[in-house]
Amino acid sequence: MGAGAEPRVVAALAALLDDARFLVRIEAIEALGEMGAGADPRVINALVVLLGDEKTDVQYKAAHAISELGPPAAQPPVIDALVSLVRGGGSFIRKKAVWALADLGPTAATPQAIEALIACLGDAEGGVRFEAARALGEMGAAAATPDVIDSLLGLLDEDDRDNQSDAAWALGEMGPAAVQPQVIDALVACLGRGSSVSIVAAGALGKMWEAIGSDVRSGLIDNLIRWLDQGGQVRVTADAILGEIMARGVRIRAWSGGLLICNVTALADCRADCPLGSGVSASSPGSSMEPVISSETAPRLCPGCAFLQRCGSGG
Repeated sequence: MGAGAEPRVVAALAALLDDARFLVRIEAIEALGEMGAGADPRVINALVVLLGDEKTDVQYKAAHAISELGPPAAQPPVIDALVSLVRGGGSFIRKKAVWALADLGPTAATPQAIEALIACLGDAEGGVRFEAARALGEMGAAAATPDVIDSLLGLLDEDDRDNQSDAAWALGEMGPAAVQPQVIDALVACLGRGSSVSIVAAGALGKMWEAIGSDVRSGLIDNLIRWLDQGGQVRVTADAILGEIMARGVRIRAWSGGLLICNVTALADCRADCPLGSGVSASSPGSSMEPVISSETAPRLCPGCAFLQRCGSGG
C-alpha cells in the first residue's frame, strides 16, 4: 500500500469491490491502484472475478483496469485469467487481454503467457498480432525464449511489412538476450527493404549494439547516415538512433547532408549547449574533437565544442 494511502479510505474502497454494479467495482479497483494498493489481495480477487464474467464488456473493463494498474497487478491469478481470455475469447477481448499482459511487463512472462502470445502472432486479426508482438517486446529479455525468437523470425520472413516491423521492434526490445546469428542476419536484411521496416530494424540493431560485430555496426551507421538525407520521420528516427549510439561512447565521423558527426569519445566531452549533447555537462569541452569538413557549404559551429550543426540551423 502506498505511503500516503489512508487506511479508512482504502477500507471503504475495498468494500465497494463486492458491489453488485461492476462499474462501481472497476472504479474502486482503479482508485485503489492510484493509491498504491493495486497488489492488494482484495483487488486481485476482484479482478479475477471480473475477468471471468460472462459479459465481454465486463471482461474488457477489467482488462483495461489491469493495464492502468500495471506491474503491481502482475499476480499469478490475474495472469492466468488473462491467458484464458487470450486463448478462448473473441478477437475483441483477445486483443485487450494481450494489451493488458503487455502492460504488466516482464513479470507476466510465464510459460503459459508466452505460449499464448506465440499463438497470437499467427492470429487472423492484425490488431491481435500487433499487440502480441508488443507484449513480447515489453516483456523484454524475459520473453526471449527460443520459441519466441523463432516465431518472430518467421514474421520477418513474411511479405507483410506490418508483421516485419512488429517483429523487428520486439526483437530489439529484447536486446542482447535475442542476439543470435540468424536474428542479426534477418535484421540486416531488413535494412534494405525500405519504408518503416528498415528504420525499425535499425533501431533493433542499435539496442543490440554491444553484441553485434564490427561489420554489422559499420553497415548500420552507413544506413543511418544515408537516411539523414531523407525527410520526415525517417530522418528524425535515424537521428535519434545515432544519438543513442553516440551516447554509448561510440566514435563516429561522417558527413551527410550538411551534418558533420564528429569524432568524439563520449557526449560527456561536449559542452551542455552542444545540440547533440543537450543537458550534458563537461569539464573538457571539445578535447577529443577531430572535425573533418568535406563539403563546400560552410557549417555552423556549436559555440562550446565545435560540434557542427546542420547548415542553416541556429547556433
